[in-house]
Amino acid sequence: MTLVTNPLFLPKPNPVQVTPSGSYNPSTGLLTRTVSIPSGQSAFIKATFTMPNYAITANCQAVYISGYLGTENPGNNGSNTSIPLPVELVHFEAVAASSDALLSWTTASERNNDRFEIERAFDGHAFERLATTPGQGSSTRPSNYRFTDAGAARYGFPLVYYRLRQVDTDGTASFSPVRTVAFANSPETGPSLYPNPAADGQPLTVDLRALPPGSYQVQVLDLLGRPRGRYTLAGAEQHPLPISDLAPGRYLVRILGQQVNLALPLTRN
Repeated sequence: MTLVTNPLFLPKPNPVQVTPSGSYNPSTGLLTRTVSIPSGQSAFIKATFTMPNYAITANCQAVYISGYLGTENPGNNGSNTSIPLPVELVHFEAVAASSDALLSWTTASERNNDRFEIERAFDGHAFERLATTPGQGSSTRPSNYRFTDAGAARYGFPLVYYRLRQVDTDGTASFSPVRTVAFANSPETGPSLYPNPAADGQPLTVDLRALPPGSYQVQVLDLLGRPRGRYTLAGAEQHPLPISDLAPGRYLVRILGQQVNLALPLTRN
């Protein structure tokens, strides 16, 4: 906050110009002005203070009488101003569109808004930054934003969590409410096994083409959680999986790595 004060003029018959001093305490919000007035005189003060960070200017004026402490000034000695929020978020939505997640949000006004950081999590807790969108700086008009998380369904999670981290020009940050996008776990949008059920003489294929390149740990577990096979497979590819050692029954094929934690059911005939 910047304090700007105008000179003081003592009334006639002895006009004297006085320059007051002033200070602002941001921890208490108190504005303090100090001025010395000759004994027996009064003064009319006009002061202006501005808050550049919030584009606010307020004026106040009062009459001061020397020799009196703590008296109420018979003039308008205050100005009530409301400080707007740095960013007024009025809409934030995340929806599924095929295998993509579409995010949209609207601000009614912005003050010193540097940017929005779009964050994503698969468990609702461990958020990571996906992208950054510049803000409007300072604006009193509504602003609309959009972001597409292309192929978000490929990770195989039924729910994907999103939030916005809004950052001011001074580095101050705040978070939006969390929004979720639901995806159906289908072969078109995530890893898959086929044929399923699998039988003797039929090779089982693990289709990881929906996953980005990289190494993934693939585990075959029985319904008691005991491992029946462990493999390291590459994403963005298809792989044969041996099942000859598996007894007929039901299993889970777990895929781990690259932020993926997915379990697919498998039936062995």
